[in-house]
Amino acid sequence: MSTTQSTAPDNTFLPPGAPDPASPSDYPAVTIVDEAEHKAAEEKAAEERVERAKSVSSPKRLSSQEMLKFALLAKLLPEGESVPIDTPIPLESLPEEMRKSFFEPGSTRNLAQRGIVKLNINTETKQYDTISITEMALHLYTNKKIGPSKQKSTTKADGTPRAPGGRSTSAFAGLRMRKLAENPREEGTMGYYSWQLYKDGMTYKEYMSNKDYPESISKRTQERFRGPGRNHWDWDLMHGYIGLYRENESELLEDGSPNPNFWVINNSVKTVAKTEEPKAE
Repeated sequence: MSTTQSTAPDNTFLPPGAPDPASPSDYPAVTIVDEAEHKAAEEKAAEERVERAKSVSSPKRLSSQEMLKFALLAKLLPEGESVPIDTPIPLESLPEEMRKSFFEPGSTRNLAQRGIVKLNINTETKQYDTISITEMALHLYTNKKIGPSKQKSTTKADGTPRAPGGRSTSAFAGLRMRKLAENPREEGTMGYYSWQLYKDGMTYKEYMSNKDYPESISKRTQERFRGPGRNHWDWDLMHGYIGLYRENESELLEDGSPNPNFWVINNSVKTVAKTEEPKAE
């Protein structure tokens, strides 16, 4: 019994049954891709998707409350000029209300969802245990990119307009205020009259419920002073003119050293001209 062995065009022998290279093939062409090159292309595509998502979801401005929260988080970073802004901050070191906000069902406006911080997962426990401040948030805070307040204006009983902001809030529960500067506001403005209502040790609720003030006229708007307002409180906190401390904590430890848990918000006082005022009186 004899067998016939085919040859290729260059007269090299092919094994029995092998297809002739010169004849058309029904098999699709296969492109061999370098593994490292393929991986690099995938990583680049993933980075581009992340950047596109950032451009859509990253905040363009911070609210006044987010500015205050950023200042608080910045104080939780280790001391030192070369500390990266994205250094992880343990969740357990955050105020309880802020910590809970990351895990509340239906929450849509917490700091992580706004792109101000990033939640980090512990690779061992597979649980969130730290947060990191984002570069975008640092940029907005440094450049004072503050968005307009979304709080609704209310009206006093006598029909005069109320400054934007609520009169009660749980955000300042258990906290008391201390003045950290002399009256920094321009004399004769709403902010100047509001500052005169501050008393060291008072709560936010006590400040907002204060009705014992003389009738005054703003030299800028020629309107009557409307009384205490959340906008003035937030502005003074943001600029470090007042600080907040926990009423159930001692300012000093037993050895006389400062208690790190005493201050909640204690910004360093900035040198600002007395002519500077918030946009909304």
